[in-house]
Amino acid sequence: MFQVTALCIVLGALLGLSLKTYKRSIETGVPSGRANVLKIEYRAIKESNEKMRREIADYRKQIDDLTGKLMTGTSGETLLKDELVKAKIMAGTTAVHGPGVVFTLVDSPKLSPAETDRDIIEQFMVHDKDLLAIVNELLVNGAEAISINTERWISTSSIRCVGMTVQVNNRKMSQPFTIKAIGDPAALQDAVMHQGGPADDLVLLEMITVKKESDIVVPAYTGITQFEMGKPVEEPGNRN
Repeated sequence: MFQVTALCIVLGALLGLSLKTYKRSIETGVPSGRANVLKIEYRAIKESNEKMRREIADYRKQIDDLTGKLMTGTSGETLLKDELVKAKIMAGTTAVHGPGVVFTLVDSPKLSPAETDRDIIEQFMVHDKDLLAIVNELLVNGAEAISINTERWISTSSIRCVGMTVQVNNRKMSQPFTIKAIGDPAALQDAVMHQGGPADDLVLLEMITVKKESDIVVPAYTGITQFEMGKPVEEPGNRN
């Protein structure tokens, strides 16, 4: 029974990471100031809820399958190693590769060198909200792994403006921004580039390009992932 309990704990952690990631993407939301924001948010919430329902059903099936393998004599140690690899991929602590898309964002070349109005200049620059809008769309449309430049996106990641730079996972970076996402290339490209999507203004100002790739590498997360205050809730049957 120890192996079954351990496997359930691993799968529970996977589910928790998945739910946290999608919950964060929804709560963070798409910043205002762009056209069709409410439409994008509504579609994102609807699609993420449906995806979470599918994932919950899938995790339950995995628990049943693993329990069945243990009952038929498959090594518990082997199963735990397999699930650990999956957990590391979902947590973002290992580099992964596969088909996907690569977006490149730069400040608009259409800005006049003679322009001095700060408010106008900022309209031609890539902002944290542009990156966040794209990441949100990728998450709810099947992206299995995402990175911004050298930073892997995980459930606790953040994007914010710091002066003239953008900070991702507490690391400052500036344009050009390269967003890599592993998943169905066509679906991920359409999620961002469709009319009414988060790239509308960026396309108009020639600030974004996209390329579908048959194999890209998304790096591992290298920051701190430990929890100091949060503790797992014990199941009633496991309490002493």
